[in-house]
Amino acid sequence: MRFTSRVEFTIRQSLTEDEDAAVLSRLMHESVHGVGVRGYSAEELAAWSPSPRDPESARERFAGQHIWLAEDVDGPCAFMTLKGSGYLDFAYALPRAAGRGAASAIYAALESWARANKLATLTSDISLVARPFFEKRGWRVLRQQDNDVRGVNLVNFRMEKHLEPPGAM
Repeated sequence: MRFTSRVEFTIRQSLTEDEDAAVLSRLMHESVHGVGVRGYSAEELAAWSPSPRDPESARERFAGQHIWLAEDVDGPCAFMTLKGSGYLDFAYALPRAAGRGAASAIYAALESWARANKLATLTSDISLVARPFFEKRGWRVLRQQDNDVRGVNLVNFRMEKHLEPPGAM
């Protein structure tokens, strides 16, 4: 299924994690270092993502998840993943896509899918940088979390959003 956003992004759901694993791994790493500077130090970014995952590790990490990928004229530029339990595991955008509607388009497709599949709640561990994006979409902070990653403390937030059943508004 393909969606075209109001801007210039095409959103597609990944057919298999194998076909896109290396692309997603690279995109995630570039996003951490290109967009993450808005909320994290160089030391924190290096701990968070010292390098892109190798292809096998990436395939294993994305296995079994629903993946939405935004592409612009230059190729893949943002993605989000959702586990069947309603856990949003990954949400990343390259600097060229940040603030231009790619993540909004992906999120709309992801939430629409979650509602259609009768998920009652979405949860995630959200970065300092992504927190405002999710709060604008009705997510609420449950708690701040301190995570030891390679000996460096990384702050993020456990967040959730309760989904109203279709037609319940």
